[in-house]
Amino acid sequence: MKWNVEISESAYAQFHEHAAYYESKNIGLGDRFLDTLLVHVDILERIPFAQVRYENVRCLPIAGFPFMFHFGINEEQKLVTVHALIHTSRDPESNWGGDDWHVSEPVYYYGQVAV
Repeated sequence: MKWNVEISESAYAQFHEHAAYYESKNIGLGDRFLDTLLVHVDILERIPFAQVRYENVRCLPIAGFPFMFHFGINEEQKLVTVHALIHTSRDPESNWGGDDWHVSEPVYYYGQVAV
């Protein structure tokens, strides 16, 4: 059974911000980046049990690009929520932005809302 994947507003904005950067470097690379992200969203629809990196956050590396999806899952609702697209080579503080999603948005860990 497929899981539903929800992309937070901040993650969606990150998708397009990074795609625009890649497109500015090489015509077509931004589109390839977005296509790759969609392939990984499809993976989350089928297999959301990626590596737990933090107490309540799972991560899925993006093949061919230095990024990871950071997401939570709700097993009862079969819901995956992508909270951020994190660049793996940058300072962690600059990746999170000002929205502080890991506090302001609920993250599910094994079906329970993480505190």
